[in-house]
Amino acid sequence: MRTVLVTMPFMGLDRPSIQLGLLKAIGEEHGFAVRTLHANLDFAARIGADYYRTLADRRGPPVGDWLFSVAAFGAQAPDPDGRLLDEFAGELSFLAGTWPEARDRLLRTREHDVPALLDSLVDSQMWDDVRVVGFSCTFQQNTASFALARRLKQRYPHLVTVFGGANFDGEMGLELVRSVESIDLAVTGEADASFPRLLRALAAGADDYLTKPFHPGELQARVRVGRRIVDLHREVQEKNRQLEEMALTDSLTGLPNRRAIDFWASRQLSAAMRHDFPIWVVMADLDHFKSVNDRYGHAVGDEVLREIARRLLASVRSYDFVGRYGGEEFLIVLNNCDPTQAVARAEQVRNGVANRPVQTSRGQLAITMSLGVLASRDWDLGLVEEILGVADSALYQAKAGGRNRVSLAKPAALCDVPH
Repeated sequence: MRTVLVTMPFMGLDRPSIQLGLLKAIGEEHGFAVRTLHANLDFAARIGADYYRTLADRRGPPVGDWLFSVAAFGAQAPDPDGRLLDEFAGELSFLAGTWPEARDRLLRTREHDVPALLDSLVDSQMWDDVRVVGFSCTFQQNTASFALARRLKQRYPHLVTVFGGANFDGEMGLELVRSVESIDLAVTGEADASFPRLLRALAAGADDYLTKPFHPGELQARVRVGRRIVDLHREVQEKNRQLEEMALTDSLTGLPNRRAIDFWASRQLSAAMRHDFPIWVVMADLDHFKSVNDRYGHAVGDEVLREIARRLLASVRSYDFVGRYGGEEFLIVLNNCDPTQAVARAEQVRNGVANRPVQTSRGQLAITMSLGVLASRDWDLGLVEEILGVADSALYQAKAGGRNRVSLAKPAALCDVPH
């Protein structure tokens, strides 16, 4: 069973879709053939990168959704004649030198460029051997995704269209499934578990979903059966989730523990190597921490570790990773980090520890941290253990260089970065 994962306009151009790369890696890890289709890049090539970025980055009226609305909903699309454009003239005139020029350009994009993109996507791919088409939707990707799903379902009725992403969380996702005919299924929750489970079910011959239009009585009957099954499993699943969370969480700091790091790193770092994602691995260790335990006791040492964990989390972005590797050693992974800024980011982490004493029950303690940094672009390594080992070597190089510093690792050499 083959699956194609699609990212549609108006996903940004400046970085690859992490969601598609990770989902592809997860699917392949479970034995499924998965390929990706970056249709946002195809559209940018068709209309021009600068024009695309303007449409994707502009905040205001959802122009991107408007451009794909006729292709997505046909005669039911809002504003099929483009009359709403004049109501937003003041907000959209930035697209060209004058408002008439901007209006003409938008209409040309909707009437010519969008259909041409969809035709090329449907015609250029080998869809006959594909069973599942998945769309990851955030921001202005919904309507473009509906448009391609609609076109594919018309040409290839056997395809199962699956939607997920931030736009499908909670009640919004349920309402979209109910109201948009081109959506067969929606995935919510953690894709690590739900996505391969869905593929396994479809590969095993599962067909217990309703095509549209459907009979309300049949839908109600299936929902009642499904609800009974869900109720039977819900309590067990919740207890299993709690046990799994406890097994993967460091009880002292609340960070992912070594077991979680091993589980996560083997997938995330392997995916980064396969798909060339810019990822930086940082191994960090508190300097002279043993003396804190020896002088003030382990209870104070625990207070220090909890505060350092809090500062590390505060110093990174929500999609970066921080875990407790063991003892006073931590692992930080910086995702999609500009190579020119990665070392500076590591210095910010170091300064966040060194520049402010840690308040404990025994008073303020001055704490410093040494860090070893490895850039994904420099990897010539096959195993996750080797990657972490090189970063760890850079950490000890920082220790040997006087501590409270960042050392940048490269496979050929190690070099200190002065602070």
